[in-house]
Amino acid sequence: FIAFIVLLIYIPNPEASLARMFMGEQFHHYDSFIMAPGWAHLSGQRLNMDIMSEYGVGMPIVLSELSKLFGSFSYLSTFKMFVWGTVIYFIASFLLLRMWLGSIVLAIIGVLMGIKVYMFHTGVFPFLFTLPSTTIFRYCFDIVLFFLLFYHLRTHRRYLLVVASCVCGYAIFYM
Repeated sequence: FIAFIVLLIYIPNPEASLARMFMGEQFHHYDSFIMAPGWAHLSGQRLNMDIMSEYGVGMPIVLSELSKLFGSFSYLSTFKMFVWGTVIYFIASFLLLRMWLGSIVLAIIGVLMGIKVYMFHTGVFPFLFTLPSTTIFRYCFDIVLFFLLFYHLRTHRRYLLVVASCVCGYAIFYM
């Protein structure tokens, strides 16, 4: 099923996908969401002081730094980061549901429903990654929070709740 998730979400020709995205809306949302504030951050400007950051201060900082793992900070590297981040998110969702529910079938159904709701609704028309605000990176910390809560319920260790609250605080900075 993990291989199925990869095959379902992976985009073999990211350059063509970027070209299609550009033809549709000329990267308008892509620029305001990540590229302009990301470039501002990387050039030493202060977000929401020197340049407006539409989705908070933390997100452009994190995404511009993280995209360097896929090459330099560019449209292509951020697009690849969005795709692989989505793949990793749904694999982590499958693993969490598998452990929490104790059933592979229920975990598969849960992930398939999540993919259906996430990837196939009118808000992502015509293509999922055209609007970066509809990507997993807008709310990616929820899976970490649920893992921490799951392990707290299993072990009753209070430090997991402290870490979970720190994750929530970081998510507020991020968004």
